Amino acid sequence: MKKNNTEVPEEMEYFYGNEAGAGRIPIIIGNYLTNDFVGKLYEKFKEINAKVEFGSVRSDGVHFNNKFFAMNKHDENCKILFRNPKLDIAVIEHTSEDIYDFGTWHVGHDIAILEKS
Repeated sequence: MKKNNTEVPEEMEYFYGNEAGAGRIPIIIGNYLTNDFVGKLYEKFKEINAKVEFGSVRSDGVHFNNKFFAMNKHDENCKILFRNPKLDIAVIEHTSEDIYDFGTWHVGHDIAILEKS
């Protein structure tokens, strides 16, 4: 049975600790991550934690809490994303070509969402 991808946040609740510094930053990577899909993920994580700091790198730049922040080359966008000291969740989109050529660049990612082209 294929799972609805927006169920992912419920499976990742264990990353949240009750104390500062508890847990780690979950990283979700994928290709063909539409703005609509990433927005739904953000809303699901807000249901779990109303104060979540959600960051994403998409084809149109860096977003924090589903709001556009900056647009640079992909590597620089990722640096900006991970420099946010409040970051709770990171979602990073890669093109299928980059994944094919280089693999997924974020060693230690927790979930990969890959769609066929």
